Order: sequence, then structure tokens, then C-alpha cells
Amino acid sequence: MGKVSVAPPSFDLAVTGRRVLVTGASGFIGKAVCDVLPLRNFRVLRAVRSPRDASQTSGVETISMVDLNETTDWSTALIGVDCVVHLAARAHMMNETAADPLFEFRRVNVSLTTNLALQAASAGVRRFVFVSSIKVNGEATIVGQPFKPEDIPRPTDPYGLSKLEAEQSLLQIAVATGLEVVIIRPVLVYGPGVKANFLTMMRWAAKGVPLPFGALENRRSLVAIDNLVDLIAICVDHPAAVSQIFLVSDGEDLTVTNLLRRISFAIGTPARLLPVPVFFLKIVGRIFGQDEVVQRLCSSLQVDISKTVQLLGWLQPVSVDEGIRRAVMYESPSTLATELTTNVDIVKRSVDLFISILVAPIMILPLMLLCLAVRFTSQGPALYWSDRIGRNNVIFKMPKFRSMRVGTPAVASHLLCEPHVHLTPIGSFLRKSSLDELPQLWSILMGEMSFVGPRPALFNQHDLISLRTEKGVHTLLPGLTGWSQVNGRDDLPISEKVKLDVAYLQRQSLWFDVYILWLTFVKVLRQEGVTH
Repeated sequence: MGKVSVAPPSFDLAVTGRRVLVTGASGFIGKAVCDVLPLRNFRVLRAVRSPRDASQTSGVETISMVDLNETTDWSTALIGVDCVVHLAARAHMMNETAADPLFEFRRVNVSLTTNLALQAASAGVRRFVFVSSIKVNGEATIVGQPFKPEDIPRPTDPYGLSKLEAEQSLLQIAVATGLEVVIIRPVLVYGPGVKANFLTMMRWAAKGVPLPFGALENRRSLVAIDNLVDLIAICVDHPAAVSQIFLVSDGEDLTVTNLLRRISFAIGTPARLLPVPVFFLKIVGRIFGQDEVVQRLCSSLQVDISKTVQLLGWLQPVSVDEGIRRAVMYESPSTLATELTTNVDIVKRSVDLFISILVAPIMILPLMLLCLAVRFTSQGPALYWSDRIGRNNVIFKMPKFRSMRVGTPAVASHLLCEPHVHLTPIGSFLRKSSLDELPQLWSILMGEMSFVGPRPALFNQHDLISLRTEKGVHTLLPGLTGWSQVNGRDDLPISEKVKLDVAYLQRQSLWFDVYILWLTFVKVLRQEGVTH
């Protein structure tokens, strides 16, 4: 059984309203729910994993669930609870790492949910609000034919299937015990503090990067977190919500093109959208191993919320534009775009953009040919997206042509035992010619890298990261090449690399960058050293 510990109540139990247990309370949606419910006279008990994650908000207390799993004992947490808002779940992941994803999704999303609901019914809890996912309905719709709550579920992945199975289990428990179950299936949620794809789009817009999404006519339903939380709060108490399934959105469906334009408007930057045909985006996505990302961008997913509006009398408190504005205002400029604070930064970024935009069209055909060569000579995707340390130690994903076999440990190549054993048939050629680095043109366009700067450390090179931070090198944009690269590359010990990085920090200028680029060109022709 999981262990629990309860923090002392921070409010007078005698003068407040009904008690609501919120699971997943430290998450994006959970935090917002715990902020809103006390304002509506509900007493909130937040279930969190870490004892340190306590709340200082009036009307909110915290319970620490040290071992949150399918066997957790919830008896202490359920004392005096009138309603459970269940948000805790194993979320959908673009890059799944589990050997058996369906087993893991079922263990958390189905078994944990079922265990909690059964204990809630036994403890006399009146209502159970379950935040599911639109993935229960499916992955895509035809424009003008939105998903409806009564549609036959057609989940296409383990995450969607686990959410469907959790819903079915809850409805069975409701029939057997009388527990009032309410199911909400949200679409993509955005708002202050949003992560993942929506944050990526805001970063794209903030950096003013030309994007090939100007011809997308698909329609997507979205929901601002303020709207979703408002609906959850209504479902905690509304008599008509019992045993119902609700779809939720902002009520205005957008094309990705329109969404990016509205985000750009909210940020105050021009939307630079190129009208690239959808079929070409799909081809590029297939070659680069990003099929799922492109599918999401190009497909439609609309929901019909008429039942939610009519049955509950629900009106969205926030418009799409206001929701986007709040999401943008939450992020600092340095989060959305690399902050340019000196003349050197401004000149450097201008040169990076100029060269990237000039070179990108010329490189399209060679890049695609190299992608095909990698795909046809070894198993796995053409690109390897490496977790790297960027400016101010922010992790970003840096693309490289995959020169190592699938399953190779994520360490610097010079640290591998017999690194040649891990190389693909054309991996040695890619590394000696430095052609494996070409996809990093994308990171330069996105403002995550520059043509010249300290070479980005791997996420697990803690000694290098620590020393660079101590010396102030972490304030620089990482580079495709750098002063340490042309003075020894991987043959240098970490202390020497950082000394050269510090020298670059102190000497950086446009002409010094030109000199380093020239030395890089010469060394690549001579095939000196190997980058990692």
C-alpha cells in the first residue's frame, strides 16, 4: 500500500464549503483547479507526490502520496471528501521509452483510477469527476464532422485506449455502487505555464522564424485552461452532470496557420508563414522520422460541445484570443525567444538568420538525399534528436544525421568502448565529413544555436556543464562550431575546452566568428577530429 501523510489544515473546516480531493494537483491543469475551486467556496485537498510541494493558498491543504500507484491506500485522503477530481495520469509521450507502453498506461490510467474510485465509493464520496482525453474518440476528424460524446470510441494508441478503459471501469463502478461519475474529454489545453507543442509554437512565433505552415487548412479544437477549469468546477456540483460524458473546447476551431498568426499578434511579432503544400510536409516528416508531429499539424480534430453547453448551461469565460494572450503574458521574453541584450548578440543573430535563410533552399536536396542514405543503410530514423544544453542551461533537442546504430548509449562518442562498433555503414563517412551536423541548421534558425559558439554539451555531461556555468560560458548560445572545436575538438580534456570557451567569451566578435568558420572549413577538408 502507498504511504500518505497529511499536512495540517490551513483553514477553518467549520466555515467552508464542500471538500474536494484533487489528484495530479501539481500538474498544469491541477494547479489551476486548486486555484479556482477555493474561490467558489470549495475546500481543496491537493494530492501530490512530494512532501515539499505544499500549498500556501487559503482554502487549500496538501496530502503527500509518497507511493502513488494501483495499490495506494487512499483512506486518509478520502476522509470527509464530497467529490474527487481525478487528474493524475500517465500522459501521452511523443517519444515512448517503455518496453510495453500499453501495460504502463493501463497500470496508471486504469488500475490506479479504478482503485481510487472503489475506495472513494466505500468512503461515502458522492461524486467522481474524471478528466479523460479526446484521444478516446480518436486522433482526427473530417473538417465539418466533429467528434461527439455519443460517438463510438476509436482510440488509436495505448494512451487513448487506457483512458477509454478507465472510463468504462468508472461507469461500471457507478452502476454497482451509486458513485456519481462525470467524464470530461478535453482537447489540447493551453494557457499560462503550458508546455510541449503549444510552448514550441509560441517560441517559433516569438523568434520570427519563417515557418512552412502557411497553407494548412485543417481545423483544430483547443481549450484554454481557464475554460476547462471552469467546466470542471461546474461538474463538481451540477446535478445534470451525473453519468455524463462531456467534450470541451473554446467553441472556435482554428487552422494551425490562423493559430500561429494569433500567437504572433499576441506576442507582437510578424507571422512569417510560407505556403508549403501539405503533401511536401508529410514527405519531409516521413524522411526525418517526425510522422506523428506532422500528422498532428496537418490533420483536423474538431469536437461538438453542444451537449456541454445545453445540458449544463455552460458559457466559456475566456475567448481564444484572451486565452492566447494570457499564455503569452505568462512567459518571460527569455523563455519565448533568446533575449538579445548586447550589440554582439544582435549582430550575431542577424548574421545567423541571414546565412541560414540563404543556405536553407540550397541544402534541401542534399539533406533529403542524405536522409534517404541513412534510412536505407541502417534501421531507425534518419535523424537523431539529441538532448543538449543550450543558452542559460536550457535543454533543447538538437538534430543530427544518425551515424550510430539504434540503442547506442547517449554519451560522447569518444567515451564509448570501441566506438567504431556502434557506427552505421555510412556513419564513419558522415562524421569524418561533418555532414552529420548539417541538420543543426534547424536549431540555428530556431535561435537555439549559432554558427559559432561553445559546442552544446550533452544533457548528462555534468562536469562540463558545471564548469562552464562557473565560468559564465553558459550565457552564450552554443555553436555549430567553436574556438575549442578548431583547437582540438574531442581530444581536449574538459578543463582545456572550458578555457578555450572562456577565451571565446572574452574575444567574441563578428570577425573572430569569421576566422573560426574559416578554420573549421579547413579542418573539415582535412578531416581532423570527430565531433560528438
